[in-house]
Amino acid sequence: MELPYVIKNFIIEKTEMTNACLPWNYPSLDKFNEFQAGYRYNAITFESLTGKNGGFDENWFVICSNYFDDPFFIDISEIESEFPVYYSQHGGRKWRPIKIAKNITEFSNQLKQIKKIENNKELLLDELKNKFDLQNELWKEVYASTFEDEE
Repeated sequence: MELPYVIKNFIIEKTEMTNACLPWNYPSLDKFNEFQAGYRYNAITFESLTGKNGGFDENWFVICSNYFDDPFFIDISEIESEFPVYYSQHGGRKWRPIKIAKNITEFSNQLKQIKKIENNKELLLDELKNKFDLQNELWKEVYASTFEDEE
């Protein structure tokens, strides 16, 4: 599959975070399909995991994962919306996608902003509280883990 430029660019930029809830792992462009192992297909049997009772959707592609291997992914069919970004925790039999950014560019900008201030906990907490939706499960978790790190 030929990746759209905006997705390639996101992967190349590779904004790695120190907060374990946020992206730590990115595919290389030449290993993008291999990075889908465990999400889209079984890494041992190569059996597809898409479309099966809560399995990964056929149109979802993982663009990065956090320290816990929880995926951040896009729906490749949402090109008109410029690829909203979703997140889901690993575990259980069913993926529960949570929309975390209206598009991949917004997500990239959010990560870059957090990266700039991640060493200043007070400023980061303020930024998260004022510019992120803390009702969103991911951003709430990022805030909580940042707060706990401060204590």
